[in-house]
Amino acid sequence: MREDVNILGVPLSNLCTEPFPESKQRVLLRNIAYAGAVSALLDLDHSIVSEMLDEKYKKNETL
Repeated sequence: MREDVNILGVPLSNLCTEPFPESKQRVLLRNIAYAGAVSALLDLDHSIVSEMLDEKYKKNETL
C-alpha cells in the first residue's frame, strides 16, 4: 500500500439495506450516498450537489 493513499470505508450497502427493502431503490440510494460521500471528501458545495441529485432523481419520490 502506498503511503500517500488513504482508504476510507463507507458502508453504503449497510446504510441502504434496512430502510429500502426494494432492490432498485437500494441501488439508487447507494449511488446517492456515494455521491454525498465523495462530495464531502472533495469539499464540494453541498447545495450544488443536492440540486443536481434532486434534478436527477426528481421522478423517484421514494428517494
